[in-house]
Amino acid sequence: MKRNFDDLAAKSTAIVLLNQARIENVSPLKLVDTLKGLTDVQLSNVVTEVLNVYRDRRSSLGFKILATEETTESRNIKQ
Repeated sequence: MKRNFDDLAAKSTAIVLLNQARIENVSPLKLVDTLKGLTDVQLSNVVTEVLNVYRDRRSSLGFKILATEETTESRNIKQ
């Protein structure tokens, strides 16, 4: 909730992370401590990876990374 997840997303993420901690035989508090130092973007990436483990192989979550490098090809495309 501190990271601006809505209520349902925060609870769902917490459940998934607790299950993962149990599977890996790691203390949930230790897991949470490792997540405290992450930025919002890094946390979103970690949560996305963990949630993808539990999803059907035909479906996955992702995020778009904007290209910052300008190539010759992209300069020649008229927008």
